[in-house]
Amino acid sequence: LKAVRISQLDPEIAGCARYHAAGVMAPTGCIYAAPCDAKRVLCIDASGNADLLGPGLPGHRKYSGEGVLAPNGCIYFAPFNARRILCIDAAGHVELLEPELPGDSKFLKGGVVARTGCIYFAPYNAARVLCINAAGGAEMLEPEIPGNLKYTAPGVLAASGCIYFVPYNAVHVLRIDS
Repeated sequence: LKAVRISQLDPEIAGCARYHAAGVMAPTGCIYAAPCDAKRVLCIDASGNADLLGPGLPGHRKYSGEGVLAPNGCIYFAPFNARRILCIDAAGHVELLEPELPGDSKFLKGGVVARTGCIYFAPYNAARVLCINAAGGAEMLEPEIPGNLKYTAPGVLAASGCIYFVPYNAVHVLRIDS
């Protein structure tokens, strides 16, 4: 067997529940993780160095789901308790997008990129599906979906082009036909 080398990277990150979901690798080879209870975005560059990026973000359980790499090279994270969508562009710049999304426990898992380039996130406690379009704009789509803890698993892009999310506490499979 080949010898395996294991190490821990600096910087040391204070607190607990720092990052909840897997990171996403950008086309540059950098891996980005959205903060859960940590204050800033974590970046692991292609050389294996870790750094914290962007402004300090207030709050707890800000982002819980996996990010999604969009065709435009940006990575998007839907908010759990945060109020805005987190965007990391191809150059590693961190931005919070409009619109402001009120409420808590909105989106639990990552979204799915449709054939159109739009990204769809199924609601956990949010009332509606979140759509981020190929230009980086976002909107909440009708209709409202009643209940709480609705969808907890990532969606799947089917061969038909439809996206499916299986229910957790929702009473229907969610289909997005874009």
